[in-house]
Amino acid sequence: MKLTDENRIEIYRLKKGGYTYKELSKKFEIDPSNMKYMVKLADLHGETVLIKGKNNYYPPELKLDIINEVLILGHSIKSTSLKYALPNPTLLSNWISKFKENGYNILEKPRGRTSKMKNNNKKIEKNELSKVEQLEKELEYLRAENAVLKKLREIRLKQSQTKKKTKIVEELKETHRLNILLKILGLSRSSYYYTKNKEDKDKKNKNIEEAILLIQEKNKYRYGYRRITLELKNMGFIVNHKKVLRLTRKLGVLSFVRPTKKYNSYKGEIGKIADNIIARDFFASEPLKKCYTDVTQFKIGEDRVYLAPIIDGYNAEIIAYNISFSPNMEQQYEMLSQLQDNRYDGMIIHSDQGWQYQHITYRQILKAKGIKQSMSRKGTSADNAFMESFFGVLKSEMYYGFENTFKNKYELKEAIIDYIKYYNEERIKLNLGGLSPVNYRKINRNKYK
Repeated sequence: MKLTDENRIEIYRLKKGGYTYKELSKKFEIDPSNMKYMVKLADLHGETVLIKGKNNYYPPELKLDIINEVLILGHSIKSTSLKYALPNPTLLSNWISKFKENGYNILEKPRGRTSKMKNNNKKIEKNELSKVEQLEKELEYLRAENAVLKKLREIRLKQSQTKKKTKIVEELKETHRLNILLKILGLSRSSYYYTKNKEDKDKKNKNIEEAILLIQEKNKYRYGYRRITLELKNMGFIVNHKKVLRLTRKLGVLSFVRPTKKYNSYKGEIGKIADNIIARDFFASEPLKKCYTDVTQFKIGEDRVYLAPIIDGYNAEIIAYNISFSPNMEQQYEMLSQLQDNRYDGMIIHSDQGWQYQHITYRQILKAKGIKQSMSRKGTSADNAFMESFFGVLKSEMYYGFENTFKNKYELKEAIIDYIKYYNEERIKLNLGGLSPVNYRKINRNKYK
């Protein structure tokens, strides 16, 4: 049955009065799990939280904070939903799904009805005038009418009638009174100002649209609207992210994400499993303190390409990587060989429980370099969310939708190399203040000497 506000409050009070969930489930014909959530919600926030308001609005910034608690901090969907008094955990699950589908961006739907301009035609009241004054007004009207007719013959633009009339008024208002021109053309004052202001905005938007196209062309159409907004501000534009979203949709250059099945290298416990030192505390306050690694697979026809990178939890920079056509130990040795000097002593490197990371030689190499090993819990991909996030960005921006553009596995390999260079040196990140990982590290390098 569909619950009313009164039903929800009654359920809560009955539960507190000694009813069991089984009894309440039978009485109200709803699933016990839903009731348990309602009761916990009311315990935390009071009975009033059970009264559902219409069209509850959650700002994009708040949505992003809530989603990050699950994806980055590793909190459960249920506990996070309770914390923020969401009506049910399904709402947060849907937000997260949409967030991933939209390229790790919050897309906000337009709210409310579209406003309509009301054409309130104002009648020009005739005052009592002398005969001479009346003739003068009629003459002025005829002159304006002739000028309007002349302009109508000159303009051959494929525009709406209102746009045409507004253009005529703009060209003649310096020499003729506005109210007379509007009367001749049958154009209300409100319609005139609405169209004029809209065209002024369109002219301003044209410059922004051209800049958006340049940004997306430079970045191979990989940016979402929030990164485009940062780039526009870097270029000197004062623009709101909502307008950027609207313009990117209009231009058809909004980036997208297509999900795929994750490559899994887990083959059971074949070596020693390390402790989960990171424990989802992903971010580092200094470079080379917490790093993450994994292997991801790309398909091209019958061939496979495997990427094994190491990413720094300080600035999300790829500090080492190897691309191979087989996910073997040689790939891991080559990747680790790029960590040459003693800067890595004391660094933590976190991975899942893939067979490569359990291998005795892999562990010996880490020990020789002074690197501590950390591993996710079995079957818990969220424990390595930092690395998973990079793979999601990488594939959505250079692989999904472009699979058919690569002739063979060698072309795909070169494209991955190019992308990693672009990602490190050019691609801006929101949480780095609109800087690329390399630029962020360089600007802050004096802090950690």
